[in-house]
Amino acid sequence: MPKPADNSARERRALLTTAALGFLTLGALASATGPTLPTLGARLHLTPTHTAWLLATFAAGAVLGAATTGALRHTPPGPQLTAAAALATTGSAALPLAPNLPTTLTCLLLIGTGFGAANLVLNLTLARRHGGGATLTAVSATFGLGATATPLIAATTPTDPRPAHWTCAALALTLLAATTRLRTPAAPAALTAPQTPATPPPARTPTAAPTTALLATTLLGYVALEGATTGWATTHLTATTTLTTTWTTAAPALIWLALTAGRLATAPLLRHTHPATITLTALTAAAATTTLTLNPTTAAAGYALTGLAIAPVFPAVIAWHTTTNPDDRGTTHVITAALAGPLVTAPATGHLITTTGPHAIPWTLTALALLTATTAALTRRRRAPRPEPEGVQIILVNTRDEVLLQLRDDKPGIPHPNTWCIPGGHLDPGETPRQAATRELNEEMGLTIPAHHLHHITSTRRAYGYEHTYWTRLDVDPTTIDLTEGQRVQHFTAAQTATMALGYEDNTVLAAFHAHLSTEPETAP
Repeated sequence: MPKPADNSARERRALLTTAALGFLTLGALASATGPTLPTLGARLHLTPTHTAWLLATFAAGAVLGAATTGALRHTPPGPQLTAAAALATTGSAALPLAPNLPTTLTCLLLIGTGFGAANLVLNLTLARRHGGGATLTAVSATFGLGATATPLIAATTPTDPRPAHWTCAALALTLLAATTRLRTPAAPAALTAPQTPATPPPARTPTAAPTTALLATTLLGYVALEGATTGWATTHLTATTTLTTTWTTAAPALIWLALTAGRLATAPLLRHTHPATITLTALTAAAATTTLTLNPTTAAAGYALTGLAIAPVFPAVIAWHTTTNPDDRGTTHVITAALAGPLVTAPATGHLITTTGPHAIPWTLTALALLTATTAALTRRRRAPRPEPEGVQIILVNTRDEVLLQLRDDKPGIPHPNTWCIPGGHLDPGETPRQAATRELNEEMGLTIPAHHLHHITSTRRAYGYEHTYWTRLDVDPTTIDLTEGQRVQHFTAAQTATMALGYEDNTVLAAFHAHLSTEPETAP
């Protein structure tokens, strides 16, 4: 029995509110260690090499949390977030009081594990179930608020790590209380969406695994660059500039603020520009801005501009991965691998600082930016022409669960003339499936539907080529649609389509879609 609509709406609001609090907490956790790193290192009498292991331990925990959560992806997000918040609360509360290095590392491992688990759960839950990319972008903006606030709190007491980390503990505890009241289905709707019979990926699959590995490496490099920029800024500025301790401790806040502003400002570009272009441009710009940190006079501005430059990289790489894997396979592995960035680079950076001094930090940032940009360039070069026809189809279903079909032109030489079909068309060169879907609806029917309103169902090889199937809710009067292709459009019920001879393999597609729609109306794909 489906739940009443008001209960469903209430639970959706509760999830979105909890997610906003979750991203706020994640931002605070991500930015708390950097500005307190010098104090923690000095209190434990650590060299820069050993201090770097504090960052590496947090990163190790993040990888552990994401990997464990990925393995338990069919568990409801509520319990997963509860466990993640409990770990982060415990670690953040105990860290400022840790009497020795083993206890400090244990606390950072707990914080990192909670961070990685919550990060993966929140991103996948929102991206797959509740409005896709648009909702994720809007809700995750609170990450920047948390990331900006924590360094500012740390700057009020530069030599006392308690305010910053106890703020994180308070936020994590609030998240813990919110998640215990969260009720959500056992799996994201995208995991229960109707699927046509599984088929191998298209012929470009031989390059898919290497491309995914390169994208994971690109994202790993980005996270390493972001972590090094925000984690070592205070250490570098304190040692090489005349800025006061208050200002150097607050520097990560400026970086996070610039990164958040840049991400919001560049988000619309993802709708019109290939994510590969955005990624490579951003990383190339970062390689230039990091050189500004070499000069003590421009160092602070260089850090802020680097945050601005790298802002679009994370969402762009995820979007790039989606263009090569539209069914979302491998996303968990890409994100988990990316979180290992600081684990790989932080110890090496710490060793460089120990042997050559804090002046090594800007060179490390520039090298990371250049290496990551090179990886992105190599990945883009792997894009090859599609060796077989590839298309999209969009199931437009109204509130009465009727689907809108298009009667094809009665012309000789075209496939399935004078036959009812699901609207769709071929991908243009360099176009992503979602871009093709929105373009086809606009060109053929004059409909403007944002890409993030299209929910992916399946990507399948069929007799006529490789097809990406999407769906969306749309109430529209067929008589108001001005067609540029086809004879007319009309709504049909499930019973009607079951008796019709539709074109292509649309009978199979709609039978699976209606079967799911009738049994689970609230979690329709």
